[in-house]
Amino acid sequence: MLLQAYLFLSCVSLVWNARASAMVVITAEGYVRPVEVGVYYESLCPCCQSFITGQLASAYTEAPELINLTLVPYGNAQTTKTSRGYEFVCQHGPTECQGNKIHSCAIKYVQNKMQLLNYVACMMSDESDPEAIGEECAQLTGIPWKPILRCSRGREGTELLKSNGDLTEALGPEMEGVPAITFDGKLGDQLAAINNFWGELCKHFPEPKPAKCLTPSYKTFSLHERLQGGTDGKEHSSEKLWKKRSPFEWNTKYTNCTK
Repeated sequence: MLLQAYLFLSCVSLVWNARASAMVVITAEGYVRPVEVGVYYESLCPCCQSFITGQLASAYTEAPELINLTLVPYGNAQTTKTSRGYEFVCQHGPTECQGNKIHSCAIKYVQNKMQLLNYVACMMSDESDPEAIGEECAQLTGIPWKPILRCSRGREGTELLKSNGDLTEALGPEMEGVPAITFDGKLGDQLAAINNFWGELCKHFPEPKPAKCLTPSYKTFSLHERLQGGTDGKEHSSEKLWKKRSPFEWNTKYTNCTK
């Protein structure tokens, strides 16, 4: 499962273009400002695992130049200030808090967004032992593991997770569950964003739309389809294909992921 998750993303990482991190990129249509996409999640939430390893990974590998991605691991956790710093209570227990810290440290130390997404998606394929899986995924993705481990075990990881909590709380009561997805800093229709991330993303580009937005949203999954054994040429709806391809149980009502 880990290797499959890694290969799914890394096979296209070779075509990563550094222009994706710029404020403005040049496409065939001219200058396009990437959409600022924020993904607020927690490491053990099945809905988050499904979205990140499926919809988000597919869209980002197809069009990294159109997305300025920010990952915020924290979710529905709670933070308490103590004499020693901060303590966290996570929705899915201490293991999730540990995973969230590792993700937070990776976000700080991995500058290449494609490589970071490779790593996060790899970890989210199996979070039963965050440190073991974190080390394995670091090896698979070519990321130095020791700085991330040291960060996650110390004050640095605690401070990073606290900061992510502040960012998450700033979304306000409009955030009803995770994953919570923002486009240019604003929460929209969350079920629409999760069911058809590509379609919702493309709504945020002015006319003329980037050429990639003019193709049916199901084509976002063309790479995943090929890796699974070929395409049948049919125009599947995003939701149907998503349910079919997701390695995790799909849930459109945020069961176990609400506040």
